[in-house]
Amino acid sequence: MENEVLDQGVFDKQSDITYESVSRLIEGRKSWVQKKKYTTYARYALIALAVMAVFATIIEGRQTNYDRLITGLNLGFLLLYIIAYFLSFKWPRIVFIVVLVLFSGVLLLAAIGDPISIIKGILVKILIFYYLIMGVNHAKDMSSLQQELKLYGYDAK
Repeated sequence: MENEVLDQGVFDKQSDITYESVSRLIEGRKSWVQKKKYTTYARYALIALAVMAVFATIIEGRQTNYDRLITGLNLGFLLLYIIAYFLSFKWPRIVFIVVLVLFSGVLLLAAIGDPISIIKGILVKILIFYYLIMGVNHAKDMSSLQQELKLYGYDAK
């Protein structure tokens, strides 16, 4: 087969594909899918934060007769979470870190004003922290894995 001439007069070369390279590509693809799943969950956490900002705007607005400061802050956080969601497709690790810091700051300020607020909605807060932290960890690994998969000819996006 090595000496057969093709129609264009070019010799058919043996392929550089080995069992190890195919195996590495398959494992890399599985790992990529797993890491992408966790970054998607972190994006879902951003959507949950945006929905919570909508509810906070409505509920706190009614309680404060739609005070401009409170409503403006809640709408600002809503806008921030929506922008963060779209930016997370380009720079997931940075966006998740920024949102983690901001969310922690908001919870800290709320805890100073009302210490019971730490306990209120604790399960939701824990889930949001968990998914954002997992998103940060897996987004870090995704960039290096993406470059490695490109070496094998797989364009991971």
